[in-house]
Amino acid sequence: MSLLIALLPLFGLALLADGLVAPKRWHLFLAWLIGVASVVSPHVGLSALALLLVGGLLGQTWGQRLGGVLSAFGLGLLGLQADSWAWQAASVAVNLNSIHIGLLIAGAACAFGCWPWPAKPTPPASTLALVQLGSLLRLYSLVPLDWAWTAVAAMIGAGSALWFAWQLLPAQAVEQRRALVVQVVWCLVLTTSLLASEAGIAATWALALAACLAHPVFQRHSNLASVVPLAMALWLTAAASLAGGLALLSWVCWIVLMLLSLSTFRLPPQVSRWQWPLMALQLGLGLGLPFLLELLLKPVWRELGAGLTIFGRLDIAPWTGLATRNPGSQVVATLPSLVLAGLLVVGIALSYLANRWRSQPTNADQEPLREQTMWQLVKRGLPWGSQPRDE
Repeated sequence: MSLLIALLPLFGLALLADGLVAPKRWHLFLAWLIGVASVVSPHVGLSALALLLVGGLLGQTWGQRLGGVLSAFGLGLLGLQADSWAWQAASVAVNLNSIHIGLLIAGAACAFGCWPWPAKPTPPASTLALVQLGSLLRLYSLVPLDWAWTAVAAMIGAGSALWFAWQLLPAQAVEQRRALVVQVVWCLVLTTSLLASEAGIAATWALALAACLAHPVFQRHSNLASVVPLAMALWLTAAASLAGGLALLSWVCWIVLMLLSLSTFRLPPQVSRWQWPLMALQLGLGLGLPFLLELLLKPVWRELGAGLTIFGRLDIAPWTGLATRNPGSQVVATLPSLVLAGLLVVGIALSYLANRWRSQPTNADQEPLREQTMWQLVKRGLPWGSQPRDE
């Protein structure tokens, strides 16, 4: 039940974002109800059926539908071999092997879109991705997972995220760029989903939050719709990686964050009445993340404790931030919340300056500034920029 409580805010955001663009909303609502029920279902067979149904209802590509089939097959095979269909049965934990875990990872990778060959990025519906994530997280309640599967999920997710983030550098259509951003974040969710530590679970939850806020619907109102949750989630990912001995993964996180930031400042800014509420929401999340983690995830850590390790213990200090410790109780990373809030204020100021000057034409070519990128607008408008606004 604690896992459902932790994922319920994400499911709420997913229902809002997916519902605004769904062609058949009753399909979405039915899949949403099935997905929420699957998170707390005590029956392995019902969880497998939910993955199959949600993949069929919300899958936009053959890969996303195949992801539901693979995950459902993995859970169904586990139930058949265990001679029991209850998640809490001892035989289910005893019979869990590499075939079942591999099928679940492959299903999640297909559902999240972790492959480099489609010409047009198609990020998954947030509801579909959260259902797949819930099935992966429930594996922790059975037995400690082999570290090799953690490495497999990390390599698939991080490699795909880096590939899609690199695709953001060339000039592309705005809608395609927004879809790529969402694709990158969901690939990172797969990266952290099997890190098997408190910091890994926290990073996965924060990345899923950033992915829901990065939905193209929200990006239409603000390019910075998920910048603060994403930065905090990538910090948690880097901290969990350092605590678990995966230093290379932490470098990948910062490279991806840099590429996403460069992509954001190459987009024309939007003027929307929802832009400032989204900024305020991010400020609240930035300052309140320690409270959210303590409130929502501490019960999850206790519920999934059978499969968690000490490679990434999270110390929560609600008013100052977070700290991550390795098995030797040494602090490997700290996250001061007030510093992130300050960075958000800088981002808000840049967005304000760009929006203020975007509608003013230049005397040189009479081309509206609204077509220029955020960085060009800020550079032109500042007194120390290379070109004054009225040239």
